[in-house]
Amino acid sequence: MEKQHHEHHEQKEHHEQKEHHAQKEHHEQKEHHAQKEHHLPYKFKIKNLMTILVAILLILAIFNLIQTTILTNKVNEKIKIIEEKKKPANIEMMSIVNSECSSCFDISSAVESIRQKNVKITNEREIEFNSNEAKQLIAQYQIERIPTVIVTGEINKVDLGLNNQNDEALLLKDTPPPYTDVKTGLIKGEVKLIYLKAGCEDCVELSAIIQALKDNVKIVDEKTYEFGSKEENELIKKYNIEKLPSFVLSEDIEEYKEINAQLESTGTKDPDGHYVFREVFAPYYDLKKKKVEGLVKVIYLDDKECTECYNVENHRDILNRFGIKISSENKIDISDNEADYLIKEYKIELVPALILSKDAGAYTSFKGVWDSVGTVEEDGTYVFRKVEVMGKYKNLITNEIISPGS
Repeated sequence: MEKQHHEHHEQKEHHEQKEHHAQKEHHEQKEHHAQKEHHLPYKFKIKNLMTILVAILLILAIFNLIQTTILTNKVNEKIKIIEEKKKPANIEMMSIVNSECSSCFDISSAVESIRQKNVKITNEREIEFNSNEAKQLIAQYQIERIPTVIVTGEINKVDLGLNNQNDEALLLKDTPPPYTDVKTGLIKGEVKLIYLKAGCEDCVELSAIIQALKDNVKIVDEKTYEFGSKEENELIKKYNIEKLPSFVLSEDIEEYKEINAQLESTGTKDPDGHYVFREVFAPYYDLKKKKVEGLVKVIYLDDKECTECYNVENHRDILNRFGIKISSENKIDISDNEADYLIKEYKIELVPALILSKDAGAYTSFKGVWDSVGTVEEDGTYVFRKVEVMGKYKNLITNEIISPGS
């Protein structure tokens, strides 16, 4: 019995030792496995990170390659466009002219301007406006004025400075005068001028105005009618002209739009289309009054005792700037008997003073500024009042010498 108990006890101890040993081995294996796991994941993470970085770099390299390719293509396209623009445009040029019109606008200037552009003219011809070919082109492009030039070909590659009629051709549409009217065959823009003289030595000359017209208008015929001549008197009566000198232009002046617009402010258009110059600058001859207007008499009213006062004759330079024709000058001191009358008549309180005859009113530009510096008396005399703009002056009432701004 004891023997059995002892064996049972030994078996129990053996079993417990076996379980302990097994647990120990299991624990050791677990620790070893844990230590192994502790080292392996770090290397694994490094390996994975390197793989990810390589993948990212590869993606970036591919993206950059694509972008570089796109950019290169765009640059190449722009280079092609620039190179294409540098190439001359291939064009054909056709000029339609009226060789019988010697005064017509010279189309060669427009043609030469086209030649100076970046173009290659593959075909160039000139044809008469009354030829069958010209008639077909005139109808096709609705041309109204001759001469003109028609350009076809690569017309969109270069700016030729012509009026764009349609997608097929460029042409000089608004030919400057003189030109041949396609509908009537008449020459438009040839202007005739008749100059009407005034017959007075002091009267203004219109030569500068006429020369300016000649520089901008085609004057094909010019005549001058002397004062008092039958031809001049007929025109004076026909156009109701009141001032001389003057001039008359034929109706073709209407073809010069800009010049015509400027002339409207200095003259009138007659029902027959003729232009009559009427706003004559002074001095001029008044046909109704039968006298010259604009010859101005000047009186300088001075005080010789006021040595500090401004020089009254400085007014002369100002009058000259307005183009005023001075017929006589008289300098009067306030001590003279004649000065007493002027001082009382025109209520003059400040000297030096300037007094002008009523003929000063014939100068439009002068009249426009006079209200700000002087007065016009009942008898038409012009009296300068704003003496402070000229310098030191004397007050005749207080006998004081006054400096402007004091």
